Amino acid sequence: MLAYYPPKLDIAKAIRMYPDLELVDDDEQTRLEDIEYRRKRGKGPPKKQKKGLLVLFLFLMHAIAHLWPDETRRATGKKRAKK
Repeated sequence: MLAYYPPKLDIAKAIRMYPDLELVDDDEQTRLEDIEYRRKRGKGPPKKQKKGLLVLFLFLMHAIAHLWPDETRRATGKKRAKK
């Protein structure tokens, strides 16, 4: 059944198969130019977050949480003394 349909012609695939022909995909060039323009304006997608920094941040938050005393008003349910 698959042999019935002819293979699809894909410009990007043809460019990768024959790099010596120096073919150019206009749609891809336009897309890359648009992305560059948006990045210059600050409208591009955000950069990926570094996993190491996330782990370090969570470790520091955990360490800081243990520095606070457990006898805070919120933890004990006590209210502030009236003057």
